[in-house]
Amino acid sequence: PKTRKSAILYLSMTDGSAMPLELEACPPTILNVKTFENFESRLFVGVPLVVQTDVIHATRSVVTWFADGIPIAFDSPCYTPTDADIGKFLSVLIVPIRKGHGGKGHEEAYRFKLPVEPLPFMPLVSPL
Repeated sequence: PKTRKSAILYLSMTDGSAMPLELEACPPTILNVKTFENFESRLFVGVPLVVQTDVIHATRSVVTWFADGIPIAFDSPCYTPTDADIGKFLSVLIVPIRKGHGGKGHEEAYRFKLPVEPLPFMPLVSPL
């Protein structure tokens, strides 16, 4: 048997009908989202990005990465921009999940403020 942590309440409408309203107790929730720097940092090809989440009432979070709104990586806390991402804006959709709850209605989305850039040329410096 499936255990539900919700209750159905009925709101009385002005026309005399009743509208059901399902209230969920303890939904999976994202408490905190962190990245190495922040969502305003410069992004470079070949430099990995990592998103960490703290959740409550969830076993984990699913992170989906997007480039200009197109999905590019699913269920991965990290992504390394490629040449194909240059000039595009990256974003993530984070869904807290647990057994029996797919996180619907509790998602959070974040967009990096700057587009992906090529990695600047760095000359090799050799010791004298």
